[in-house]
Amino acid sequence: NIFRNEESHFYYQAINSLVLSLLDREGVKKGDKVLDAGCGTGGLLLKMSKYYDVQGIDVSSEALKFCKLRKVRANTGSLEKLPFKSQSFEAVTSIDVIYHKFIKDDSRALSELVRVLKPGGVLILRAPAFNFLKNDHDKVVMTNKRYTGKELNNLAKKVKLEVIQISYLNPSLFLGSLLTKNNHGSSVRKIHPVINAVGLGILKLENWLVRMGFTLPFGQGVLLVARKVDSDKLKR
Repeated sequence: NIFRNEESHFYYQAINSLVLSLLDREGVKKGDKVLDAGCGTGGLLLKMSKYYDVQGIDVSSEALKFCKLRKVRANTGSLEKLPFKSQSFEAVTSIDVIYHKFIKDDSRALSELVRVLKPGGVLILRAPAFNFLKNDHDKVVMTNKRYTGKELNNLAKKVKLEVIQISYLNPSLFLGSLLTKNNHGSSVRKIHPVINAVGLGILKLENWLVRMGFTLPFGQGVLLVARKVDSDKLKR
C-alpha cells in the first residue's frame, strides 16, 4: 500500500521534499554518504539517490523487496545494531521509524545512529507526535509510542547530539488525526487529485516555515535536526 502511494501521496511527497531541503540547508554536499535508517519501500532513498551516495537498511524483508523494484541500494539491518563501521556517513535520515514496536530501546537506536555519523555529521529524524493521537493507523503500522518535542530533545542530549532544531510538523493534519481514531485501518490510500494537490500545497508552506528555522508549536509529527559533536571539541 505504501509502495503504491508513496510517489504520489501528498504526505510522502512533502516529507521527502522537507528532508532533502534540510540536508541542503545543513550543508550536506552532493556525493556525500547518506544512510536512510529504516528506509521502508525506498521512496526517500530514490529521491536522495539523485544527489547523494545513499544506502538504506530495514528489518522488513517485504519492504526490501520493494526497494529492489525501485533499484535502490538497501540491506537488512536494525537501528539498534547498524551493520556499518563507526563514522561512515556524513548524514543519517530516519523517518517514522524510532516509534515502532520493533525498536526495543530508542536510546540505543539513537546511539547507533550517532555512532555511524562522522564528526559534524547531520541527523534528521521524524517521529509521530503525541500519544493521545494514537488511532487505528497506529495499530496497522505497529506504533509503540508517539513522541513529544521534549522527549526527542532529551533523547538527543542523552547521546550528546547538538540539537539544531526541534519542531512539530503537519499542524494542518493534527485535527484530522484527532478526529479519526477509529478509521478502521491504514490512513495511507489513494485520494482525489484535487484534495492531494491542496494537501501538498499546505504541507509545502509548513515545510518552508520549518526550513526557515521556525518552530511549529503542535502537529501530527515531530522533527529532530541535530549534529554529531566533534569529540575534540567536547574535550576542549
